[in-house]
Amino acid sequence: MAAEEYGLDQGYSTKPKRNPIELLVVAVLAVAVIATLILAIVVLVKVNDASSPTAVVASGPSTTSPGAATTTSGTNMTTTTSGQQLGMNIPTLPPIASNNPNYDGYSVAVNQLTSTINIAADPCNDFWNYVCGSYPSTLSSSFGVADNNNYAIQANQIMNSKYQQQNTPLPLQQTVWFFNQCVAAQNNFSAITQGGTVVLNTLKAFQSTTSLPFPMLTQSTQQVQWPNPATLATTLGYLSGVSGVDTLISYLIDTNWVDPQGGTPYFLYIDQSSLTYPNTYYQPGTWDLFRDGFINQIKKTMTTLAQLNGATLDATMLNNDATDIANLELTLALNFSTDDTTRRTFMRSYNPTNATQAQISYPFINWSIYLKQLSTKASSAVQAIVNNPSFQFSMIETGMTSKLSQSLVDGNAYGITPRQLVNYLTYRLVASQAGYLPSTSSFENTKKTYRPPLGKPHSIRAPEPVDPEMFENKDTNLTKAQIGCAYETMSNMQYANARFFVDALYPDKGVNIRNTAGPIINSILKGFQSMVDQLTWMDDKTKTPAYGKISNLIQNIAFPDFIIDDAQLTSYFSALNIQQTDDYVTMLNKLAGFNIYKQWDYLSRTAGADRTDFAGAPGTVNAWYQPELNSITFPAGILQPPYFHQHFPASINYGGLGVVAGHELTHGFDDQGVQWDGVGKLSPWMSNSSKQGFQRLANCVINEYNGFCPLPGNYTPHCIKGSQTQGENIADNGGIHAAWRAYKTYTALNGPDPLLPDPLLGQLTHDQLFFMSFGRVWCYKQSDAVLFRQLLVDPHSASQYRVFGTIQNFPAFQTAFNCPANSVYAPSKHCNVWVQDN
Repeated sequence: MAAEEYGLDQGYSTKPKRNPIELLVVAVLAVAVIATLILAIVVLVKVNDASSPTAVVASGPSTTSPGAATTTSGTNMTTTTSGQQLGMNIPTLPPIASNNPNYDGYSVAVNQLTSTINIAADPCNDFWNYVCGSYPSTLSSSFGVADNNNYAIQANQIMNSKYQQQNTPLPLQQTVWFFNQCVAAQNNFSAITQGGTVVLNTLKAFQSTTSLPFPMLTQSTQQVQWPNPATLATTLGYLSGVSGVDTLISYLIDTNWVDPQGGTPYFLYIDQSSLTYPNTYYQPGTWDLFRDGFINQIKKTMTTLAQLNGATLDATMLNNDATDIANLELTLALNFSTDDTTRRTFMRSYNPTNATQAQISYPFINWSIYLKQLSTKASSAVQAIVNNPSFQFSMIETGMTSKLSQSLVDGNAYGITPRQLVNYLTYRLVASQAGYLPSTSSFENTKKTYRPPLGKPHSIRAPEPVDPEMFENKDTNLTKAQIGCAYETMSNMQYANARFFVDALYPDKGVNIRNTAGPIINSILKGFQSMVDQLTWMDDKTKTPAYGKISNLIQNIAFPDFIIDDAQLTSYFSALNIQQTDDYVTMLNKLAGFNIYKQWDYLSRTAGADRTDFAGAPGTVNAWYQPELNSITFPAGILQPPYFHQHFPASINYGGLGVVAGHELTHGFDDQGVQWDGVGKLSPWMSNSSKQGFQRLANCVINEYNGFCPLPGNYTPHCIKGSQTQGENIADNGGIHAAWRAYKTYTALNGPDPLLPDPLLGQLTHDQLFFMSFGRVWCYKQSDAVLFRQLLVDPHSASQYRVFGTIQNFPAFQTAFNCPANSVYAPSKHCNVWVQDN
C-alpha cells in the first residue's frame, strides 16, 4: 500500500509563527527529548538484565525477549546481543521506599497489574494476552467493575443514618425514600405486577387521550381508518412527551447550534423515527437473526395482556398483526431513516422552521397540537414559549419527514396500512411497560433510559448493564437489591446521587482531586497542541482555530459545584414532588416527569448556553466530550483506580486517565469535532486542503479497523465497521500520542519515578508501565453475544481491538518493549494518527 494511504502526507510543510506559549511548549518538549534519551540509556541497562521484564515476557525469567540486550551481573557495564560493551555507568532506579508517601498508590498499582498480567506471553506479538491474560472471565470490563464498586459506595452512603435527620436537604431525603421503595419493590416485585395494573392503567390513559383503537388486542375492528392529522399529532406527542417512547418521529433539546451564546441558546430538534432496535439491526443478513424473536415477543406480550382482560386471541390474526409490526419497523429503518455516516455532518440537520411552515411541508400531523402535547411535562413558562406561533424549531431530517408525510395514505408504495400503523403505535407503548406484566415481569425490564439533557456527547465507552450479582454476599455486605437501587438513584436522580457519592469520596469537597487530576488534563492539552503544531498537512488558516479550541476548552472535573451547596441543590430539584408515602411506581413516574421537565427547562434560558453543564452523572465511570459546548468532563466515577490515583507513578496515571483525557480532547478534532468552534458554535473551520489531509488519516484508520474481525464468519457482521467506529478509533490513537507527550514532558521536568515495589513488576520500566496501564483499562473477556451486539451498535471498537489498533500504530510501544521489526506490534506499515510520521 502506498505511504499516503497509511496517513503519510506528501504535501508541503508550513511553519506557523509561534507565540511565547508555543515556544515554551517546544522548549519543554526539547528538554523532554533530551531526558528521554538519558532515560532510554537507563532503560537499556535495566531492561537488558537477565531478570528484566523484557527477559520475562517471552518465556519466563531466564529467557531474553526478542531484541533485548543483557547486562553483566553486578556491574553497570551493558552488553548488547552482539557482545559489544556500552560501558555506561548509569545507576538503575530503585524501587519505591515503604516510607514514601506514595507507597500506598504504588501498592495498589502492583495489585491491579498482578491480577491481570500473563508473563508467559510475548508483548511484541500478543500484548493483549500479556497485559490481560489473567483477567478473570467472571468479571465485566474494568469500567463495569468500577461501576459496581461505585454503586456499593453510593448504597452505603445513602443508608448512612446521618441523612435521616430533619435538616437533611429535601432532595437527599427524596433519594433515600426512593432508594428504600426501590429495595422493597425489588424484594417483592410480584406484588407490583399482580394483575398487570400498571400496564392496563398506562394503556387506558393513552387511549383516553388519543381515542385510538387497539385492533390487535380487541381483534374486533377489521377496518381501521387512518388517524387524522390532529389525532396522529396527539398520539406522537403523547408517546414522546408523556411516556418517553419515540416512534415515527423523535425529539431532543440541544444548544442552538448556530448561535449558542445568543438570546436563544437552546433549540428543539425534531428527528427521524426511533425504533425498537438501533438501525443497524435491520440490515440484510442481520435482521434475519432478530426478526422471529421480535415477532414471538410481540405475541407473548399481547397474549398476556389479553389474558388480563379475560380474553383469548385468535392465533392466526395475532401472528399476522405481530408480523405487520415487524415489517413496519423494517420499512421505517430501510426507507425512512438516514444512515449514521451521513448524519455525521451537522449543518445539513439545522433547518429552522415553525408550526405554520411545518404544516405546509409536512401535513401528516397538526404541528401546533403536536408541540402542545409534546411539551405537556414542561413548565408553564416553557409551554408558553413552545405554543407561541412564532416558536422556531429545527427539522433534522427534512427529506425523510416529507417522505413519511406523503406515505401515510391509501395505496402508498410501502404497503403501510392504517391497522398496521395504529397497532404499531399502541404496541410500542405496551412494550415499554412489558416488565410490569405478570408472566414477563422483571425488575430489570422496568428500567428506562431517558435521553440526556443535551444531544450528542462522545463518551470513552458505551454504558454496560449494572451487574449487582457481582457484589451479593461479598465483602460489601450489600444485597443485589441495594446495589441495583443505587444504580436506579444515579439513573433517575443523577445529581442527588452524586451528592452522596461526593460526600463519601471527598471530605475536602473535591479540592485535592481537582488539584491532582487537573494538571494531568492540562498537560494533555499542551501535548496535543504540540502535535497540531507539527502537522504539515494542516495549514496555518486551520491551526489558528484549532489552537482556539484548545485554549477555550471547558474542563469539568469530578462534579458540578452546585451539588455540594444545599440551597442550590434544593433549588435544582424544586419541581420534584416525591413524597415519602408514594409507592415505587408512583415515584418512578414522578421522576420520569421531572427529568423531562428539566430537559424542557433549557428552552427558558436566554443568556447563552451553559458551557459548564456536566450533562451526565458524576457517579458514572466514563468521560465525555461535548462538541456543542467544547467541553470535556471527567466525572468522579472515573477518577480512581485503575484509571487514576493521586499516588500512582506518573506512567500509570498518564497511561490511564491521561489517555482517557487525550481521547476526549481528540474528539474536538475528529470529523465531527471540526464542525464546531471554540465556544460550541456550528462553524466548520478546517480548510479544504487540511480536510484532504485529515481524510487521508481517517481513510487509513477506517481501512485498518475494517480488517479486525473478532467473530467467526457465520455472524453478519463479524468484522468491525471502520466507518462506524472511525471517530472513536481516531480518538484512541490521537489520545495516546497526546498522553505520551505529556508523560514525557512530566518526567523531563520532575525526573523519573521510583520503580514498583514488587520483585517482578519492579523490573518493568515506566515506559512499559505506561502502555500496560493503557491496556489494563480495556481488559475484558467478552462473549460472542456481547461482541456481536457491539459490532452492531457501538461506535467504539471491541476492547481488544482498541488496544491492538492503537499500539500497532505507535512505534514508542515497540521501543518500550524492544519489539523486533515486523513483529505483530512493529508493522512496517501503519497509520499515523494526528502525528506527521511516527
